[in-house]
Amino acid sequence: MPVSVIIPVRNERDNIMGVIDSVKGALKNSQLNFEIVIVDDNSTDGTYEILKGLEDIKLIRITEKPQTAVGKNFALWKGFKVSKGDVLLFLDADVKLEQSSLERILPFLRDYDLVSVSPRQETGSPFEASLQPFVFKFLSSIYPLERIKDPKSSVAAANGQFILIKRGVYEKVCGHKAVISQILEDVEFARNVKLSGFRILLLNGKDYGVRCRMYKGFKDLINGWSKNLFLLSYKKLYLPLTFGFMHLFEALAIVFLTVYFAFVGEYGLASGVFLLGNLYTFYAFRNHYQFYTVIHLLVGSLLFIFVSLRSYYWIKFKGAVYWKGRWVKIH
Repeated sequence: MPVSVIIPVRNERDNIMGVIDSVKGALKNSQLNFEIVIVDDNSTDGTYEILKGLEDIKLIRITEKPQTAVGKNFALWKGFKVSKGDVLLFLDADVKLEQSSLERILPFLRDYDLVSVSPRQETGSPFEASLQPFVFKFLSSIYPLERIKDPKSSVAAANGQFILIKRGVYEKVCGHKAVISQILEDVEFARNVKLSGFRILLLNGKDYGVRCRMYKGFKDLINGWSKNLFLLSYKKLYLPLTFGFMHLFEALAIVFLTVYFAFVGEYGLASGVFLLGNLYTFYAFRNHYQFYTVIHLLVGSLLFIFVSLRSYYWIKFKGAVYWKGRWVKIH
């Protein structure tokens, strides 16, 4: 079963060799025939120069694209056009695979036509550790895994960081060409696949050795989720705001009770409230982060509310989103 791994990149100098090395390790471990296709979307940070020095990849560079096309979507389609594999694996450049990852994930293609994995999120700052788990907990509430794989349910989603699909299925739904102008290309793509009668599956990356650090730095974190959170929320602002304020009130209640009991000298009660509050928070977020506290919850809910409103403003009033150094119009 030949596999074509297609990786779109734009200014990924710090990530590119990590994903290539991890992919090679996972594919060689699975003993499959494979090729790696990398599509550079006019990088300006030296990414392309690094890739030119590699001999065991197919490399394409995009310098121009149709005006209505989103850069990543166009890159994925161009990568597909030169690929040869019966199975296509679309990966983002910040994803890392364990050696056994593909060996454990590929068998799902016996029962499903598209298999996506939501990677375990790695964080490098307190803001990432607060917001990332919060966002993914919200997404799991509006895109339940059981409903995604249920062919009778209209709920469809995929995570564009890792999408594995049979070539014939991709061709029948016209792949990323059909969603060439969509900001939220992964969800729209999954919806096309499911509406065409094919079966889809979304897995949790922590169970399959798939991980990534999506955003490095506060600015990228905020811009990244401002780009798509409103779209992920079915363009219904009340969904993220309800979720955000509900958890904000929880965090404020725990903090208020802790401070109040400490202020009146009931240090035992204060300690008990703070301990139970943290245990509750840890339990509630256990599937999304290994160590989530009341402080994370407070900061995460505030950031989430801000990003929700900013995402709404960008899409509804500016008609565009900002990412990778350029504004992308909503079509």
